Amino acid sequence: VQDKIKRNNKQKRTYIYIFSKLIKCPCCGNRLVGNANISTKEPSFYYRCNKYYLNRGTSDCTCNKIFSEKRLEKFLLKNINTLLKEYITNIDKKNKPVENNQNKINALKRKISRLKELYIEELIDIETYKKDYTQFKKELAELTPQSKIKAPDTILSLVDIDIETMYKQLSREDKQAFWQGIIKEIHIIDQYAEKYEIFFN
Repeated sequence: VQDKIKRNNKQKRTYIYIFSKLIKCPCCGNRLVGNANISTKEPSFYYRCNKYYLNRGTSDCTCNKIFSEKRLEKFLLKNINTLLKEYITNIDKKNKPVENNQNKINALKRKISRLKELYIEELIDIETYKKDYTQFKKELAELTPQSKIKAPDTILSLVDIDIETMYKQLSREDKQAFWQGIIKEIHIIDQYAEKYEIFFN
């Protein structure tokens, strides 16, 4: 009876899935749902697509795979510093053209101003004015940034610290909060070949 009670309590236990709401199904794009294998002394955690598993035979999703939490966690801890630095570098690259375009932007603004003067002085007709004005405004819109992209402070603060050592001291709840604080979503390409796409916040 006691063994049965223990098993029932084990089954009723609520687990924390550290990558909850982050992993997208490679087939349908739904968020994968965490599950626990409690047949062993220590539960192992994995993720699956419930659109497939709860609607087998009727769902348009064919993703019948389960994805190991441990494999993904190991990959991230091994590569997180490199991935974060690449993310910040890519943001810097996107911002550089913004700075380099200023001379072209100023030149186009002068052209638009001069175009107005030519029209007012009746040196060009209305059709020429409209055509050139539309073209200059189009070029200006392509060069003018909406705003500079900036990496979140939470990500910038992690670049130079030993994340793996810090991470080992966290509870599962804190690990979940950590990943959700810096990662927007995870795409699994091949978990056995450690191929993942990580999209940061």
